[in-house]
Amino acid sequence: MKEMKNKTFIIWGVILVVAIVGLTVLAFQKGSSPPHQISTNLSKPFDAKATVKMKDLVMVCDINKSAVGACTIKIQEPKQLKDMEFQYDGKDIKVSYKGLSVKLDENSKLASSLAAVIVNSIDTAASPSGVDVKMVGKTVQITGKSDSGNFKIVLDKASGSIMTLTLPQLDFECNFDDFIFKK
Repeated sequence: MKEMKNKTFIIWGVILVVAIVGLTVLAFQKGSSPPHQISTNLSKPFDAKATVKMKDLVMVCDINKSAVGACTIKIQEPKQLKDMEFQYDGKDIKVSYKGLSVKLDENSKLASSLAAVIVNSIDTAASPSGVDVKMVGKTVQITGKSDSGNFKIVLDKASGSIMTLTLPQLDFECNFDDFIFKK
């Protein structure tokens, strides 16, 4: 009799544990967006501060993505480049600095190294195909190839905010802070 009570207790204990685990998994799945849905949010406009490293140059910038393919980047540091602004509309790049504005040739190294790299990579990551999206811990990692080369974007799973963008072939790394999607 005692042995039967112990078996019954164990069986009910196992059922209870399985039920709790099952409910926890269902609650987690309902509360979190699938990785591909998080990546498609990248097509939305956003504002962010970012530390950009291109080869030996490190800059702190304000980035404003206003539409698909369009972005403005304003350099805050180093102080020699403070207030230099890049405006990219998906085709043309205009650089403004101390009252001077110049349109850059799209083949210019400077043009292809900053604004276009960021916009092309983010817009490619937002597309529903041609990228690999996977969950890694509390992040979503997106890898793919844009006009600028192979990239990797790491997003915060909870907010969808971009944390980092890297393009190893260009020795390019961008770490985002104060990332806010616009409505």
